[in-house]
Amino acid sequence: MKSSPALSRLDRTRLRWASSRYELWLDLYCVPHKQRQALGAELRSNLTDAASHVGLPAALIKLGSLRHLAANTSRDGQLRSRWLAGLVAAISALAIGLVAFFFLTLYYMQGVLDSNGTEPVTSSLFPYLGSNVTIDPSSGLELTIQPGPMPFVLAVTVWLLVAAPWRSLHHRSDVISETQPL
Repeated sequence: MKSSPALSRLDRTRLRWASSRYELWLDLYCVPHKQRQALGAELRSNLTDAASHVGLPAALIKLGSLRHLAANTSRDGQLRSRWLAGLVAAISALAIGLVAFFFLTLYYMQGVLDSNGTEPVTSSLFPYLGSNVTIDPSSGLELTIQPGPMPFVLAVTVWLLVAAPWRSLHHRSDVISETQPL
């Protein structure tokens, strides 16, 4: 990156910092790497030009929030980001649901073992509808667990709430209606 000789070392550092923050926000909005680099280079070029006229601090103030600039630059990136956030939230909800089921199973198993029973015991665990836990203490310890559909239903529900796929369908219908001639 070549910078203008009129910029001081502090201004060049500010310029790099602003460009890095802008590229970070573009990255968080899922803008592809090549496009993100091109947008970062454009920002550095525009800020360098503006700094030669009004100074870099004033140019940065007039530019405003780099987060809002990145959001406005990458509208479609926000949609992909919402889908990605939905996927991450769904995987997290699935993992949390399964870990909670395993802890409940251990708690239930401890109760069965504390009762000193010798016959196999089968039960469902609340709130995991459709789950099945079988503990057979007669020959050592035999454990069979089936979490049922509840963790997966939870993951799909979280994905639907976070990703909100109906928003992208509404957005596409607006774009289609705007592009069709009257």
